[in-house]
Amino acid sequence: MSYEKILRHYLRKEVQEEIVEWCRGRWIAFHCETFDEKGRRIFIRYHPKTKKPLKLDSLEEFERVFRDLSYIKPRAIYATINQYRVIEKEDDVFSLDNVFSTLPTWDIDSKLSDWKATIEIARVICDVLLKYGVEKSVYFKWSGNGMHVHLHQFAISREITAKKHPLDIAFAIVEFIRLKIERELYEIKRKYEVKQLKVENKIDVRRVFTAPLSIHRELDVVAVCMKSDDLENFDISWIKLDGFRHNTTWREFKEGEADELALKAYET
Repeated sequence: MSYEKILRHYLRKEVQEEIVEWCRGRWIAFHCETFDEKGRRIFIRYHPKTKKPLKLDSLEEFERVFRDLSYIKPRAIYATINQYRVIEKEDDVFSLDNVFSTLPTWDIDSKLSDWKATIEIARVICDVLLKYGVEKSVYFKWSGNGMHVHLHQFAISREITAKKHPLDIAFAIVEFIRLKIERELYEIKRKYEVKQLKVENKIDVRRVFTAPLSIHRELDVVAVCMKSDDLENFDISWIKLDGFRHNTTWREFKEGEADELALKAYET
């Protein structure tokens, strides 16, 4: 795929708006079209001139960053699961005191050809979350070969995260649910005869995940978001660069909806 086609995608206002909305307050990273001396795509997290952590808090900043990095051709966009009160210097993104929210995320590692198995285990996660009263605050993002299941960070009230660090809460929630679906995961792998299907807990301080409507670092596909109602009808054609299907209601949540789950998971 030509880089001109990648740029045309990122020049679309609706694409920029979705990316900025998701990335606001997060530390940003890019995989680029340009390769380093070891033959790897350049992965960049700091501005090459100012040395400050990259961020995308506005449409103007989006355009400025793409312009400043044009010489290495940014392709895939990522953002941290942590949101920060301020991002101005390196110390800011390594200070746990500066974190005010963390996005609980289940990382479904799979292969594009096994997409039906991926969707099925995502449904299982959704069903277990529903048992704990979490319904409106869950969304799903197809990201290249697999899927990320996100629990909106503000479904956990400030009352909870003021007492327990949001990073600890996120880790606990993801691990709590992950352990509960082990049997279903085994059955789905056997049903579809797949080997590369895992649900992982990758919650850590520096962790980044693909931004909605980002192009994949290698595959010519787009990261699209869904809500639970979309899972039943999902088709792999939804991720095509030309004519992708993306649900903008990923941003919807119910504050406090995950409080009971957060406390139970943390205690466990």
